[in-house]
Amino acid sequence: SLMEGAVGADRDNLEFFQAEVGTFVEGFSHRGFYYPINYMEGVQVDFQRLAEWATLTEEKDYQDLLARYRLFPTYTGQIVTVMRTAVSKGLTNHEASMKGVVAACRAHLEGALEETAFYKPFLTVQEVVGQEAGARLQGAAKEAIQEGVRSGFRQLGDFLEQEYLPACRKEIAATSLPGGQELYKACLRFHTSTAMTAQQIHDKGLEEVARIEDEMRLIVSSLGLQCSLPEF
Repeated sequence: SLMEGAVGADRDNLEFFQAEVGTFVEGFSHRGFYYPINYMEGVQVDFQRLAEWATLTEEKDYQDLLARYRLFPTYTGQIVTVMRTAVSKGLTNHEASMKGVVAACRAHLEGALEETAFYKPFLTVQEVVGQEAGARLQGAAKEAIQEGVRSGFRQLGDFLEQEYLPACRKEIAATSLPGGQELYKACLRFHTSTAMTAQQIHDKGLEEVARIEDEMRLIVSSLGLQCSLPEF
């Protein structure tokens, strides 16, 4: 049974892997890599989770985390390069998709280093590696956050504010992009796992709203109330 379970797990992993690769291949022509940041996702919300995803059980684990902190300006520099290229090609987000992103970058520059999300794993580091090594790592963390993390977010925030936001496209619809109709279809397939058209999905939504409202009216009636759904 253990062998069967292992084979089943491998089969599942292969299926997931195929789906990921298939999505990447299908989406590559739409150049989604030119949109690495928006108000819902991106380095400004993800990078602080790095420590949560890591398993910190020995000094080397903390050193690895600090190495990533120090390399952060390189990472944000690459993001800037990609987004600057996107600007030159007219492949930008609408400003609505970027609401609050600059503020999120700036927020990582505020407050004492010891109070940042990036320093949090180092508050208890001495319990893991001892007093002497812990104190050394805490000092290194402050330096890495200041010179690495904050430097990167300052670079990214400046670029977004000064170059990217002024270049955001004026029309909000995905179809305003080159090849936007096909991009929209690809997004529908990705998010719904169906081959339904936009109109079919819209009609399905209207049908579901009507069905749910009918059920709600029955509830209102069963309670002996004489009122409209908004009043209820």
